Amino acid sequence: MKKITPEEVLATPTCFRQHVNLPSAQVAGLSDDELAAALCFEIEPFSGIPRAKGRLAWKRVNAPDAARAVFDVVQVRTSDLLDEVARARKAKRVIRAVTAVPEAAAGETLETLPWIAVKASGGLHVRLSLLAACAAVLAVLAVGWDYVALQNDATRLAREVAFQRLLQDEREALNAKIAAVQRETSALRTQRMDAARAQQNAEVLRAAWRVFLEAVPSACTDESVLKNLQATGAYSVHLTGLALSADAATRTFVRLSEALKPPKSGWQLTPGAIEAPANGGTVTFECDLVFDPEGQFK
Repeated sequence: MKKITPEEVLATPTCFRQHVNLPSAQVAGLSDDELAAALCFEIEPFSGIPRAKGRLAWKRVNAPDAARAVFDVVQVRTSDLLDEVARARKAKRVIRAVTAVPEAAAGETLETLPWIAVKASGGLHVRLSLLAACAAVLAVLAVGWDYVALQNDATRLAREVAFQRLLQDEREALNAKIAAVQRETSALRTQRMDAARAQQNAEVLRAAWRVFLEAVPSACTDESVLKNLQATGAYSVHLTGLALSADAATRTFVRLSEALKPPKSGWQLTPGAIEAPANGGTVTFECDLVFDPEGQFK
C-alpha cells in the first residue's frame, strides 16, 4: 500500500479529538477492534458520536507511568467525513486520510496526529456517486408520485405533506437535544479543568506553607523568638516577635528573608517596626509576609 503523505491528509474541525487514559492491564492483549470499541466507549459521552455512525483512529502516546496507557484519539461522523472528502475532491485534492486540526501553539503538525484513513481505491468516491444516483432516482420517483397524487388523490398528497412536517418537527427536536447535550458536555469539561486547576493551586499553597513553617524557626535563633502569627488575608501573614536587641531583630529579618527568597518559595517579606523599651531589655519587632506564587493563580 502506498504510504500516505501529509499532503494527502485533510485537517478538519469536524474531527473530534481527546486524550484517553486507561489502565495498561485493561488494554493489554486487546485486538484493534476491541481497543477501538473501548476508546469509542470512553469518548462517546463527549463527542456524541456512536461507534456505528463514526470512524476513529488513535496513537498511543507517552504515559506518566507504566500502569497507565494514554491514547490520542480522533473521531468523525461518517456523514461529515463524506461531505469533507467530497468538497476536497471537487477542489481537485487527493485525500487519503482525515484528522483534527493541529494545535499550532503546541507545535503540532499533521505527522504527530492520528489519521482516519479514507479508502484509496475510490470506494468513498463510488459511495458518494452511488448516493447521488440514489438521490436522483428518489427525486424522480418523488416527482412521479407527486404527479400521480395530484391527478388521482389530493387527500393523499395532503397526508404526505403533514407527515413531512412531522418529520421536520422531530428533526428539530432531536437537534435541540443534541445541542443541549453538547452544552452539558462543554460545561462538564470546564468543571473538570477548574477542578484540576484548583487542585494544582492547593498543592502550590501547601508547599509554600511547608517552606514557611520551616523557615520561621530557622530564622529565630537564640537571639530572637516568635511571639504571634496573624493571617491578614488569604495569602498574607503578620508576624510579631521578641529579640535581644534591635540588631538581633534586624538579623532575624535578614535570615527570614534569605530563607523565603521569592524564586524559592513565592513568599515576599516586608520588615516592619522595631520597638525598644526606654529602660532597655528585649525589643519587639514585626513584619508582613505575602505569598505570591509568581502568577500561578492568575
